Amino acid sequence: MGDSMSLDFGDFACAARESEQTRALRMALLYGELLRIPKSVEMLRILSGCAWVSAGGRDFVLGCGESLSLSGSSRDAIISAVHGETLFFEAM
Repeated sequence: MGDSMSLDFGDFACAARESEQTRALRMALLYGELLRIPKSVEMLRILSGCAWVSAGGRDFVLGCGESLSLSGSSRDAIISAVHGETLFFEAM
């Protein structure tokens, strides 16, 4: 396993899509990369791969199709790709 890379949400290259009800950022993380998710993000949805998320003092492992509500969190969350896979997810 190589060195992990830590990224800031605001500097992360991402694509945004608009829908009638929500605005979501679609992002990808390579295995070993970490991304700090600001507390303004209310929900994470895993599109492909597997994610480790640390939020609200707890750790979660999420797979494809799973979501995690971050609303009400007083701290930023951390997300990382696990199991050697590239992670694709949405932040809303």
